[in-house]
Amino acid sequence: MIKTQKSSLQQLSNALAIYAKKIASENEKQMQSQKDLLIYTMKQFENKQKQAYATKLSLLDAYSPLKILERGYAITYQDDHVVKSIHDIKENDFIRVRMQDGFIHADVKKKEELS
Repeated sequence: MIKTQKSSLQQLSNALAIYAKKIASENEKQMQSQKDLLIYTMKQFENKQKQAYATKLSLLDAYSPLKILERGYAITYQDDHVVKSIHDIKENDFIRVRMQDGFIHADVKKKEELS
């Protein structure tokens, strides 16, 4: 009877060891799967952030005053203030016009309002 119990106990011990190895293996596979998912999600997030950064950088570049000047626009100053309207200046006033590669200094000869 003791021999039978020892044999039965040994079988249960072996079965338990096999079951424990199986559980450990399943947990390891599940952990690796979760790790792979986390890495994938982090890469997706990184790519999305890089794309958003590139978009914002492109917009910032497009609205840059220097880029606007490169497209042929100019900024007109009178006494270091930007002139926004013909009503801001009078005939014979001195103005400076900022171009992409320098300034033009000029006297206003005539104003012509758009209708």
